[in-house]
Amino acid sequence: SIGDAVITTDASGLITRMNPIAEQLTGWSFDEALQQPLSTVFPIFNASTGERLSSPIDRMIETGDIVHLSNHTTLRARNGSEYQIADSAAPIRDKNKQILGGILVFSDVTEQYRLREQAKTTQQRLQRLFDDMQTMVGLYDPDGTTTFLNNTPLLATGFTLAETIGKKLWETPFFNFSDESITLVREDMHNAAMGASTLADRQIMTFQGDKLWIALSFHPVFDDNGLVVQLVGEARDITARKAVENELLSSTQQLKRYRDQAPLATIEMDINQKVVGWNGAAEKMFGYTSAEAKGQLFAFILPDDAIRAESQLIWKDLANIRGGASVTSGFRRKDGSIFFGQCHNAPFIGESGEVIGAGSIIRDITTERTAQIAALDSEKTRKEILDSMVEGIVVSDEMGSILAVNLAAEKM
Repeated sequence: SIGDAVITTDASGLITRMNPIAEQLTGWSFDEALQQPLSTVFPIFNASTGERLSSPIDRMIETGDIVHLSNHTTLRARNGSEYQIADSAAPIRDKNKQILGGILVFSDVTEQYRLREQAKTTQQRLQRLFDDMQTMVGLYDPDGTTTFLNNTPLLATGFTLAETIGKKLWETPFFNFSDESITLVREDMHNAAMGASTLADRQIMTFQGDKLWIALSFHPVFDDNGLVVQLVGEARDITARKAVENELLSSTQQLKRYRDQAPLATIEMDINQKVVGWNGAAEKMFGYTSAEAKGQLFAFILPDDAIRAESQLIWKDLANIRGGASVTSGFRRKDGSIFFGQCHNAPFIGESGEVIGAGSIIRDITTERTAQIAALDSEKTRKEILDSMVEGIVVSDEMGSILAVNLAAEKM
């Protein structure tokens, strides 16, 4: 009455009993099979090679152990039909543990075998399709279990498929080198299992102990009911890009430190002439904090419309003056006072050669300018006094070089 096929034999391997399921699968009635050798009624073959296999009862009687058939066993029925079967043979013993015969239990697993082989074929096709791509590709159950992986991450890291398939991704040697790495990938996959695509820069470990940066993304696959049934993972090696980014970050930080600590006011502007950088010296010079200055047009520190108009002409010429240009101009502080500064302007050039912004370095020259004006006024006064005298006067230094001549001397 059980659902499996059952055949019993004596110690010589001759059939003594057989249930209806066994009759159906072998094509032999019990009356016909009685006292027949099991190998006659139960011919089995290797499903992959077609090789005839020995009777499991014979092997069991030889060893006294339970015998299990492989997953690739085909039973060829009397009428030529073939079934994929799973079976086992166990000894029947008397009270003295002597083998009296054997019992063979087997079942038809043809459909399961077909599905398993179909899945295997699909897996092989996927492997051939995705292997040797630049992109790392993986398929995962919603709980994170790895079901497929192309060879790209294996070639990049030196690990094997056996070390990854069937494991949660965060438990594979790619990520289990640190608790932080495990947590990050586990959270990424959890979010994907909840239906959200993810993308993040993550590190993986190689067999040699080196670390690689990858751009890792997960995408949920939904069934007809909207449930997540699978996760697709993609990754690209971005180690070289990360190295450049880190180098650029280091350079940017150094430049920022220099800018912030420079004794001259340094102002950075975007393509729209809005302030995006304002160092400490600029805060002291103008009285505006960095937060107050950022986002303002550069013209907010210029005192009048004439100077603002002139600054626009300078801005237009920046694209042609790649080395920058220096001008002297008046500037307005937060308290409304005006001072004079020498301003060196230089464009910021993008990768394509276009102007993407500009920088200005400003030095307060108010004191210098006042001294120059005073010196000019003094020289003018001296010349007027000399020219008023009727005698010719020549002024020379100690070396005899002429420094000044009045009008009377010029006439003489």
